[in-house]
Amino acid sequence: MNTYTYIKQEVAKNFGLLPQEFEMLCTRLREGDNSLFEKIYLAHFKNCQIYIKRKVNITFSESYDLTMDTMIDFRKGLIKGKIAYGNLEFLFTRMAYYLHLKKQKKLELLDKKEYAYFESFSSQLYDAEKEEKFKDVERVIETLSKDKQEFIELHFVKKMKLTEIAKLTGESNATIRKRKQRIIEALKTKLSKNHKYNL
Repeated sequence: MNTYTYIKQEVAKNFGLLPQEFEMLCTRLREGDNSLFEKIYLAHFKNCQIYIKRKVNITFSESYDLTMDTMIDFRKGLIKGKIAYGNLEFLFTRMAYYLHLKKQKKLELLDKKEYAYFESFSSQLYDAEKEEKFKDVERVIETLSKDKQEFIELHFVKKMKLTEIAKLTGESNATIRKRKQRIIEALKTKLSKNHKYNL
């Protein structure tokens, strides 16, 4: 096999991307630019959907949803650096198969090595996401007034009941309930300004 044929085959397995184009795609995604991702993956979406529909024997509508779910996880994996250049189309379809089996509660149909890989991949994506959200909430709390921060510490961290906080502060139960509601609203407002959250 000559070099040209080899490169052509490699590119075909990787959504038409050369290694340097793949790196550019990942860099752009990390910078918040989705345009290249949309162009590349939307061009291949239909073929992936048809393959997945045939592979797992589901309806066209179900295969669309599954392909979209896979696309979302695949994008997260690219951003987090969890996906390497190699055989991206194969990885994408296996990821879709994994997500399908997970929804069907039939993960035992995967071999142990593949099961371990996708479970680890999935947990790393979502653990990182939870950690990011937690840090966002912490940053927002730091912008609140001192009395609101103290209330959050007592009620949400130390798990004190509202009636206990009322006794501690000498305020009525109704006042404390209203304070809790105002704090929750303040958190929602500040977090919703960060467009990652729809609260």
